[in-house]
Amino acid sequence: MYLKKVELQGFKSFADRIEIEFGPGINAIVGPNGSGKSNITDAIRWVLGEQSMKSIRGSKLEDVIFAGSSKKKPMGMAEVSITLDNTDKLLPLEYSEVCFTRRVFRSGESEFYLNKTPCRLKDIQEILMDTGIGKDGYSIIGQGQVDLIITGHPDDKRAIFEETAGIMKHKARKKEAEKRLEETVSNMARIDDILAEIQNQLEPLKIQKEKALNYKKLYERLKQLDINILLSEIMMIEKKLFNLKRVFEDNQDCLQKIIEKRKAMKQKMEQDETNLENYEREYNEVQDRAYDVVSKKKNMEKDLHWLKQEEKRLQVQHQELNSRKENLQQKISESKNTLAQKTRLLEQKFKEINSLELKIAEEEKELAKKDELIKQKEQLIENLKSDVIDLLNYASEKRNKMTSLLSLKTSLANLYSPLT
Repeated sequence: MYLKKVELQGFKSFADRIEIEFGPGINAIVGPNGSGKSNITDAIRWVLGEQSMKSIRGSKLEDVIFAGSSKKKPMGMAEVSITLDNTDKLLPLEYSEVCFTRRVFRSGESEFYLNKTPCRLKDIQEILMDTGIGKDGYSIIGQGQVDLIITGHPDDKRAIFEETAGIMKHKARKKEAEKRLEETVSNMARIDDILAEIQNQLEPLKIQKEKALNYKKLYERLKQLDINILLSEIMMIEKKLFNLKRVFEDNQDCLQKIIEKRKAMKQKMEQDETNLENYEREYNEVQDRAYDVVSKKKNMEKDLHWLKQEEKRLQVQHQELNSRKENLQQKISESKNTLAQKTRLLEQKFKEINSLELKIAEEEKELAKKDELIKQKEQLIENLKSDVIDLLNYASEKRNKMTSLLSLKTSLANLYSPLT
């Protein structure tokens, strides 16, 4: 059997879920100081049932939950799971892999799981007993524990040797059996006390029994008498009921007559109510018309007052309009004279414009002829340019031939000059 895998989430410095896998043989975890190596050991000890916070370097249960940092919020839960390889069946379970899980919340609630099934801490401790991997087992040795084993008290050393020898489980069972035996002895002593108390109560109970039986007989006799009384009362009630029935039938006829009278009175009352509603409706209509007449009168008085004021305003406005009318007539006569002068001037301008338009049309025709002539000249220039380029190319070719001939002549002169 060996530790196969450890999963941590929210435990101390491990905010995110992390999974550490181990293989058979020796495995090592290395890292700088403060990187969380000891937290992994604390997590294994904690999931195996450690209840002392001091043993995992804490002061209270909430210390094992991630408290937050500058980049991450505090977690509300811490969870640790370890998976053990059980192919050799060292643990008394039929599974080839055994997973222990412990979960704690900030509210203080704790949960334990065995292969994802809820269980008790006591169940985990019983399974791990005599395997050496419990919370107090010799397989988890923290800092300073080696010196503690060597220099420790003989009783502590004996506990380690007993754990190694595999007798701790039997001692725990023996301790639990002794505890149960003490509880059983205590319960037996309590039963003896209860029996003695019951023996003391038997004689009074016997007297109470006789009284109860006597009471039962008397109660049965009283019950029979009550039944007889009830029967006689029922007969008297039936006789009274017969008399009441006859009275009821007589009263029923009187009631029918009263109902018919009430019905006639109700019809008359409904007719009177209808007439009253009509009178009230007519009164309301007359009152509404009176209110309308008064309201119209007030509105007409307001309108009359407004019309008088409007008449005065219109008279003043009429006088102003008359004065403005005289001024406008004078301006209209002046404008007519000005308009006549400008009309004559405009006719003259129209004549000048017509003559200019004729002249422009003739000049446009002349310009079109000149444009055509310019295009012809430009075409001729293009043709001449092409001829000039051809001549320049021909001259350049002849110049190149002349240069090559001169070079050849010089070469020949240099070649034959020594011979002479």
